[in-house]
Amino acid sequence: MGSTARLVKLIATSLTIAASAFGLPSPAQEERVANLRQGGYVIYFRHGQASQDARPAPELPQSVKDCTGERHITEASIPALKTVGERFRTLKIPVGKVISSPACTAKETAWYTFATSMIEEAPTLEGNPRPTIWTELHPFLTTKPTEGTNTVLVAHGTNLKALTGLTIAEGEAVIFQPDGQGGFTLVTRVKLDAWNSLAQ
Repeated sequence: MGSTARLVKLIATSLTIAASAFGLPSPAQEERVANLRQGGYVIYFRHGQASQDARPAPELPQSVKDCTGERHITEASIPALKTVGERFRTLKIPVGKVISSPACTAKETAWYTFATSMIEEAPTLEGNPRPTIWTELHPFLTTKPTEGTNTVLVAHGTNLKALTGLTIAEGEAVIFQPDGQGGFTLVTRVKLDAWNSLAQ
């Protein structure tokens, strides 16, 4: 079996697992938070609300500001993103890598949410539709995070839809659990304003 055929088979298996996850009842909030505290998950955020007219705030580091000609997230969306980051800290959910699409909307979302200059840019998370977009996302969802941490991805709705068929809102997150063997399980989806409900 060729490498492409193996990858297609792995993705098909992953999607079967993910589809079955939708039919299961969501775990209790306390259990969900406890699991995230242990690490081992990949948390995929779609970037925050975008606008062509928005401009970056002075507090952004230069590496994030340098987005001439690109869309930015709206000023109105920033407080909600900061609240998500506060929830991660309050709930003691460990974050290891924060990996972002090179698009300004994604980098700004990552920075405002997790307040770190250590954002890794991944060109393969760029959101423009292309034939390889679904294969490029797959390794991110199947790679286990460093032990005791969770990996955060910040990218676009197009990437996730191409691989899983999911359509998610701006700022929404989808939590995956990679098995380290080329597959992943879709655990749950979390709307932007739903992180407060996990604060126990």
